[in-house]
Amino acid sequence: MNCKRNRWLIALVTAFSSLIVGGAASAQSTQWISGSITQMSGTNCSIIGNSYTEPMLNGTASYLRFTDSSAPKTGDSTYVSVLMTVPGLNCNPDSSVSVIPALVLPQGASLNITAQTPVRCFYKINNLAFTQFTGTQIGGFSQQNTGFRVGPICPDGQGGGVGTPFQIGPSGTYGGLALAIQYLPRTSWLEIQVPIKFEKELLGAGGPNGGDKLKYIFETVGLSPNPASAETFINVPYRAVINYPTPATSITASSAQLNAELFSYFKGGTAFFDYGTTTAYGSSVSQNIASTLLGYNVFNDVTGLTPGTTYNYRLRYVTASGTFTGANRTFTTSTAQNQTLTVTKSGTGTGTVSSNPAGINCGATCSASFPSGSNVTLSAAPASGSSFAGWGGACSGTGACAVTMSAARSVTASFTAAPPPPQVGSLTLTVNGLPAGSSATLGLTGPGGFSSSPTLLTGTGQNLSDVAVGSYAVTAPNVTVVNAVYAPNAPFQSATVTAGGNATINVIYSLVAPQTFALTVSKAGTGTGGVSSTPTGISCGATCTANFASGSSVTLTAAPLSGSSFTGWGGACSGSTSTCTVTMSAAQNVTASFATTPPAPANFALTVTKSGTGVGSVSSNPGGIACGATCVANFGQGSNVTLTATPTAGSSFAGWGGACSGPGACVVTMSAAQGVTATFTLNAPTPPAPPAAPPASLSKPATSPASLNANKGSSNVGALALELGVGASSTVTLQALSLSASGTGNDLLDITGVKVYVDANGNGVVDAGETALAQGTFDGNDGAAALTLAAPRVFAANSTTKLLVTLDFNSSLAQTSFKLALGSLALVLLLGWRSKKRLAVVGLLALTVTINACRTEPVIPPTGSSTYAVSLTGVSLKDSSGANISVGGLPIAGTTITVAK
Repeated sequence: MNCKRNRWLIALVTAFSSLIVGGAASAQSTQWISGSITQMSGTNCSIIGNSYTEPMLNGTASYLRFTDSSAPKTGDSTYVSVLMTVPGLNCNPDSSVSVIPALVLPQGASLNITAQTPVRCFYKINNLAFTQFTGTQIGGFSQQNTGFRVGPICPDGQGGGVGTPFQIGPSGTYGGLALAIQYLPRTSWLEIQVPIKFEKELLGAGGPNGGDKLKYIFETVGLSPNPASAETFINVPYRAVINYPTPATSITASSAQLNAELFSYFKGGTAFFDYGTTTAYGSSVSQNIASTLLGYNVFNDVTGLTPGTTYNYRLRYVTASGTFTGANRTFTTSTAQNQTLTVTKSGTGTGTVSSNPAGINCGATCSASFPSGSNVTLSAAPASGSSFAGWGGACSGTGACAVTMSAARSVTASFTAAPPPPQVGSLTLTVNGLPAGSSATLGLTGPGGFSSSPTLLTGTGQNLSDVAVGSYAVTAPNVTVVNAVYAPNAPFQSATVTAGGNATINVIYSLVAPQTFALTVSKAGTGTGGVSSTPTGISCGATCTANFASGSSVTLTAAPLSGSSFTGWGGACSGSTSTCTVTMSAAQNVTASFATTPPAPANFALTVTKSGTGVGSVSSNPGGIACGATCVANFGQGSNVTLTATPTAGSSFAGWGGACSGPGACVVTMSAAQGVTATFTLNAPTPPAPPAAPPASLSKPATSPASLNANKGSSNVGALALELGVGASSTVTLQALSLSASGTGNDLLDITGVKVYVDANGNGVVDAGETALAQGTFDGNDGAAALTLAAPRVFAANSTTKLLVTLDFNSSLAQTSFKLALGSLALVLLLGWRSKKRLAVVGLLALTVTINACRTEPVIPPTGSSTYAVSLTGVSLKDSSGANISVGGLPIAGTTITVAK
């Protein structure tokens, strides 16, 4: 066992021992029984000239057992484990190992995953404390026959999760529980513990075929050996379990049926029901139990009991591994009452009927009384020359007749006289004369519709025994072995089978001489050449006639000599390919024609030249010209060459010159050397596309006045008319406007409100019922106003809307010079009076009142006029997707408003 693993498992064993199921054994101490460590090595690698081959992965398999060797027993649950460790390496220390672990369970072990016994995982890296991961999913296994099925179960160093193992195939090589693909970094280890239940006795190292061991197989990516495994043998003492799910049933005055549930865990033996009036029992009935199933429902009938008596019983299971006894149970028989059973015999045959318990023996005694509720079994025995035909009355069929005596019963037993034995004999068939190892299939018919098709090897025979007497006929076919035909000495033979006698039919084969036909080849034409055959025989030139077996296929091959060509077949062949096949069903004649080959024509050069301001390429068909690279090529005398011009992007083909003209196709006949010019022209540039229309635009209507007059205290004076146009692409939403003030007046003091309206009729005036979209004030003289709509206004696509910005004026306009003088005076007086200490404030208040009320100079009213103007400096517009829309043409200046002071 790995030493590091021993240290960690000291703490784990104590925590897990209480989860093992199996009677009182769960309170005992436990220990992990492990197999040997299996190591995988990596490939060579170099670090600063040094070469390493280092272990990449260690693995071992374990199972958790009690230190008391008597447990776990068959039927108990425990845990099995796989452990993978990856050491720290000099070579590529930051990489990880990709591994697919699988547990191959011992034969007779199965998964036992529940909420109380889940799959458990422990993961540790870089000497940090281990972490436990517990999978609580129950069931959900996928049955497969071969290979691994990957499913998440434990953290893999790369963010994996927790799940349930998958059952893969039967236990054995490469079969078992595929646990996951694990990515294990260096200096880490991963342990996976799976709960299982033992369902048969395991014999450990002495088990047959090594099936009593836990095996751990892992496959890795890029490592060798692959796969590798670790294994350990498991010893599980045998224990049978006996339960009584139901009490004794079918209780009468003299009989009862005893029931028990036996978990034999695939261990064969004998089950005994011991019964008697005391716990010493004294009587038993037995039943053999096979070793092929996990458990049985055992039941036996006991008879001959005493009415009104209490009986004790138990189930005792005797095996080669020991005797296992169930608890004592009791039942009481009912009070006796006699009922009459009467037997009647019928039919053409003879025989006797007897009963168990005794009473009926018919012949002599055909009626008897039995206790009420008792079971009576009748047995029929036919006399010589007769057969038992079946029961009637209280029984049916031909098997045992069991009668329950809950009332008087009548049974009929029928016997039939047996027919005389049939008249039979035997027939022997033999086959001879065929090559060794060959056989013939014969057709055999006989009396009563008898038909058979025996296949007999040459030199052997077949004996048919107990066949009906009569005449039998054999039909023997011809037999073909390779290409040789064998015929029987007589295709039809017969023999007569007599009672108790033996008849013989012998089929003798002999070789039939093959028939041949002549194949004759003739040559024709102005050329020369030869013809040969497969199989050999024809070599024409020298041999132009040969004999071939009837039905054979002969392939002829024509080969022209230099200066000649093969032009085709005639006679029994056709076509112009070099081979033909003739079937020799009769004599055949074939003609092979050869022609003289004319000399190759002369070649002439074709030259292509490109000109013009543009760019392009020229190609030829047949190939040769690819201009660009190849602008000269030779072509055969008299051949036609088609040239194709292809302009590049930005150029166009203007036309041909030389041996071709015009812009169309250029076809040159090579009667002599030829020259062709291809002209390409540079295209004029494509004008840019006009800009796309904006989704929305703002402008000032042409009818908006440049100036107007207003009065102090006026409201909703039109200061800026706007027109909002929305394009066809989307709706728009108006959220806010940014305004700026200018003019000779004091906008902060004179303008009490700035508003924006939808001017529905475009008259530049706020009409009755129109409500402001937003309102605000300027933040200073020649300042700014930000108008945010309380509810953003949506404008439809393809719409035009008129907006109006208005001003509200104060009832009196500020006079800047007077305000400044009064302010200076108050400051001077305040500074002067501060020296009067407590009387200063009182004096100031009094003086202020005196100045305002008793000033000798009259107050100068404002004179002249002031101007006010509003400009639109910014708009917040959004399209239907919520994206901001930019609007050009800002700022837009409004009307200049003159107000008299």
